[in-house]
Amino acid sequence: QYTDPNEHETTATRTTIRLVREQVRHTRFWLTETGGLAYVRLAGTQKVQRTCSLSRQATATTRAFSVARAFDRDLERMYTYSWTGTDCTGFDAGLVNGDGSARPALKAFATALKGFRR
Repeated sequence: QYTDPNEHETTATRTTIRLVREQVRHTRFWLTETGGLAYVRLAGTQKVQRTCSLSRQATATTRAFSVARAFDRDLERMYTYSWTGTDCTGFDAGLVNGDGSARPALKAFATALKGFRR
């Protein structure tokens, strides 16, 4: 779920929880494949949806934890999508660069994780 952390909102998460709860009242959720996007280019095209920005990615990584906190009663687990980035080619949500060096998103992740317990 990349929409909410990267668009600075909670609409997609809130809507998903509401719709599922209409059918299964006492369910818990996992926030999977979430985190900050460094770069997105549509597969098979040259159309760029997000230009490369490691600082924007770090901010969105922090917001992923904010989304999880906002729905603390509903969420059971949270998983970031990717450890290693693609060096801003294709789809890139990695916490480290392709050579293994840390990105600002890794620091944001580690900082947010310190205050986050499940």
